[in-house]
Amino acid sequence: MTQAQPWLSPTDFDKLLQAADRSGHPYRDRALLHLFWHFGPSPRQVLALTLQDVNFLAGRLRWPRGGEQPLPPEVLQALTSYISFERDARCPRLFSGRRGRPLTAVQLDAFFRRLRALSGVAVTPRILRMCALYRMLRANPVRAMTVVMGRRTR
Repeated sequence: MTQAQPWLSPTDFDKLLQAADRSGHPYRDRALLHLFWHFGPSPRQVLALTLQDVNFLAGRLRWPRGGEQPLPPEVLQALTSYISFERDARCPRLFSGRRGRPLTAVQLDAFFRRLRALSGVAVTPRILRMCALYRMLRANPVRAMTVVMGRRTR
């Protein structure tokens, strides 16, 4: 009997990206997925991002209360495409929902429900957070522990 993996595979991520492509906001949804997959932020951190938090020229992202990190090329490309083709300029936040208003937690929950239904992959922000941490631990254990300890609330 094989034990289920506690993380998503790159194949699962590809299925999620394909599901995002079938949404009404494919560029936004791809950008959201890349952020969650690569960084493992909380929904609150993602919803708090503004356009000023992304330095496109330097390829860096500043997290609210979380420091600055380099953007992997695929994340930078997804964010650039979203900004170029879909983002509503009237929105004060990075991610917009309907009519130029900031994306809400309810809309983000609906986004993940839609992804689960279309892809068949059991995905939640928490699972993506664990996946990002797992990959970080494998790649650079010392940095991963620094990031985890830095995110702890005191």
